[in-house]
Amino acid sequence: MSLERFPVGVLPSSKDIAGVNMRLTAGSYREMHWHTADEWAYVLYGNARVTVMNPDGTMFIGDVGEGDLWLFPAGFPHSIQGLGPDGTEFLLVFNQGNFSEDGTMLLSETVAHIPPEVLAKNTGLDKSVFAQRPWRHSTSFPVACPTGIAIRQDCRIASARTSVLD
Repeated sequence: MSLERFPVGVLPSSKDIAGVNMRLTAGSYREMHWHTADEWAYVLYGNARVTVMNPDGTMFIGDVGEGDLWLFPAGFPHSIQGLGPDGTEFLLVFNQGNFSEDGTMLLSETVAHIPPEVLAKNTGLDKSVFAQRPWRHSTSFPVACPTGIAIRQDCRIASARTSVLD
């Protein structure tokens, strides 16, 4: 993952918005996270898979490509994965001029601070599963590149042009 940030300190004329240019290689993904600001994005190059959790607990999963847009409202957990053949590059825009990574909460950081007993009770898994958590501070991970979207009962699947807010 590579990124270049454009907060108000870098772009002084911008008081109300901040930008990030991000690139994900094919297969790499930005882990599930959420922000204190709304996130808009415009895909500059390639293809990506976006996932967002709606307030009712349902998941939206969709593929986007060059020229597509997405919107993740503040507080909505979401992830982004670069797809083949060459990953993706996109411009992120946040509706806070002083937005920074300090306004981003990572799922791995959240889970790392929850006692194994609580995780076990809430997931139905044995607490030994959570005893040794290998998570370190990292915002993207390389994995095998997916091919198609598997349809599951607990996921809403939509085309790339369908709004995340549907």
